[in-house]
Amino acid sequence: MSRSKKPAKPGKLTQVLQDFVNAYVGMESPNGAGAYRLTHPGANAETARSAAKDILKNSLVMAEIERRLAKVAAKADVSKERVYRDLDRQQTGAETALQYGPAVKCTELLGKELGMFKERQVVEGSEGPLVFVIRSFKEENKTDDG
Repeated sequence: MSRSKKPAKPGKLTQVLQDFVNAYVGMESPNGAGAYRLTHPGANAETARSAAKDILKNSLVMAEIERRLAKVAAKADVSKERVYRDLDRQQTGAETALQYGPAVKCTELLGKELGMFKERQVVEGSEGPLVFVIRSFKEENKTDDG
């Protein structure tokens, strides 16, 4: 990796940042600290985390990463629709083979993507369901002295 200390032209990445983007996009599971350590082999873990966090805040870097990942996804024909079709096909195949565990997992993944299964429910607004339940409880348990 050749590294030039010349400043980049406006709107362009320096060679160091381009090397980071190349490492990030080329990883099987992209992560900033890993990409930083690939481009800076002597960096310790804390330095890599901190520097990668700063680099990933750079709008030019993020735009280039998004552009490159979109290009890779387009080549691989990875899309939500394709994943939905694949999960549906796998679910049907598993049910046909009486393998209900994998079939349920496919249904679960589809449901999670559609937002049907939430690990945490958030009650929003001042008159949400929780407020109604509390008011109902208080009204049912009202006494003459309270």
